[in-house]
Amino acid sequence: MKEVDPWSLEGFVLARFERLKDLATETVISERQAHKVLGSTEKAYSPAVFS
Repeated sequence: MKEVDPWSLEGFVLARFERLKDLATETVISERQAHKVLGSTEKAYSPAVFS
C-alpha cells in the first residue's frame, strides 16, 4: 500500500475505514461466539434430553 499523509482527507478516510473494518471483524467474532453458545444451549435443552 502506498504512503498516505495521515492529515490529508485520504488519510482520514483510510483511518476511518480501518476502524470500521476492525469493528466489523470484532462483530463477526462476537456473533460467531453467540451462535456457538446458543447452539450448545439448544443441544443441552433439546426434548431428547428430557425423554
